[in-house]
Amino acid sequence: MSKPSSKDNLNSLGKGGLRARSSVSLVVMLSFLVGCEPEPDPRAMADFLEDSIAMDAKLRACRSDRRMAARDPECKAARQAAAKLSAAEQAARQDTMQKSSEEELERLRRQQEARDAAAAQRLQRLKVTAEKKLENGEPLTAEEARVLGIDPDSSVLVEGDEGT
Repeated sequence: MSKPSSKDNLNSLGKGGLRARSSVSLVVMLSFLVGCEPEPDPRAMADFLEDSIAMDAKLRACRSDRRMAARDPECKAARQAAAKLSAAEQAARQDTMQKSSEEELERLRRQQEARDAAAAQRLQRLKVTAEKKLENGEPLTAEEARVLGIDPDSSVLVEGDEGT
């Protein structure tokens, strides 16, 4: 028994069989073409900046497969996006700390100015009191004498009690 040739097989199919075979071939070819769609472009850094969930997922995938991560442009883009976000967060923290520091310095400056103003007022009141006492011939305290520029040890007008 000889082996049937391909021509014999085609003839045995008849016209209907040939059509069915052609249709099957066409379906198989189309399914290959559909399955061979080009891969989508890899996501860029901007895509990951807009979608933090996708960025986190890609970073986890890149950490789990170091070989893939070395040649995957999306891993590089996700790492760049993470670095950019981290830098932006750090800058925001620094701005907040700077502002807080400036506010604290301003608060301390106002406190010091208030203390200085209170001390100046006290000194002015002390000076007015000392001048009145001096005009009336009353003895001065050591502090009153110092306010007027008088050496408390050389003046006979200075009271013995230095605290009052």
